[in-house]
Amino acid sequence: MLENVKREVESLFNSESKPVQLTMGYLVKRVKRGQMLYKKLEQTPFTKAYLADKIETREDLERRLIDWAIKQLLQQHVVIKRRKLER
Repeated sequence: MLENVKREVESLFNSESKPVQLTMGYLVKRVKRGQMLYKKLEQTPFTKAYLADKIETREDLERRLIDWAIKQLLQQHVVIKRRKLER
């Protein structure tokens, strides 16, 4: 179970597409046999500890979105202005 979760988390963070918030609900939908995360989380302490470290708050997602937006603008050779980042 832990390996599946790690693989999904790494693919999410390494993706070039627009960031998505990493939540338990997201992982349940994406990981094979994801319902086991809810039902057996207490029985898998390594997975529980890993998820406690990786689950994102709204602020974490906003930081990743800003970083992603800056990278996109730099790739397009656009002059970065605060107004463009706030959109």
